Amino acid sequence: MLAIILLVADILGRFVLVATGLYPIDTLENTFSIIAGTAIAGVFALYIGWKWKCFN
Repeated sequence: MLAIILLVADILGRFVLVATGLYPIDTLENTFSIIAGTAIAGVFALYIGWKWKCFN
């Protein structure tokens, strides 16, 4: 459960950084890195949620 909470906090933090302008997305590399990192964190969160019963 802690892993899912931390992954969601990571995803929300990325959205907040972009929304407040603290993370520059003026170049393609920066935009790609924020999207890719958020997608990876999201996939891990979904996978852990999907396999929840295996972790008990």
